[in-house]
Amino acid sequence: MLFTCKQPKPTIKLDEETYRPGDTVTGTATVTITKEQRARSITVFWSGRGHDYISPDFFIDNCPERQFLEGKETVWREFPGETTIPIGTYNFPFFFKLPDKIHSSFYPRDEHNARYLVKYYVKVVVNIPFHFDLKQKIYFRVVNGIPHPDLRVVVRYGRLKGGSDEDDGTRVVCTARSRRHLQTR
Repeated sequence: MLFTCKQPKPTIKLDEETYRPGDTVTGTATVTITKEQRARSITVFWSGRGHDYISPDFFIDNCPERQFLEGKETVWREFPGETTIPIGTYNFPFFFKLPDKIHSSFYPRDEHNARYLVKYYVKVVVNIPFHFDLKQKIYFRVVNGIPHPDLRVVVRYGRLKGGSDEDDGTRVVCTARSRRHLQTR
């Protein structure tokens, strides 16, 4: 085995999986230390971004990206003379409020063919000096009851699940609008 040193294991647990605009996201970041570990800080980040792709067959790195949510909170920081975290399990509760006007989460099952994505996540980072930082990321959903004009989903030729077993040509048509108008049909 090349690397036998046991590293801290960060995990994140959110109180809910789905939130609405204006809700307070609450959860706990847990770091398990199995061997005394030097660390500079433990930080919880949260972010929400929309990414617009030109075509599913042609990925462009400089596609428009919109930031809907961003923040961070340092839940532990080294103090002079105390640069190690003792063995144990440490829970760091956190919370943040979602804006009242925010996009709903949007990501299809096949993200490689997506034209537009909106994702929200919480990430905990253990900053270890002279080593790779340890990270854990968890996604959560934001559901807005009012569709946003920049992102419309239209269902055509629809069939409800649980209906007939026959294939009736069900398909979903998504239209995403950003700086330029994109459509898939």
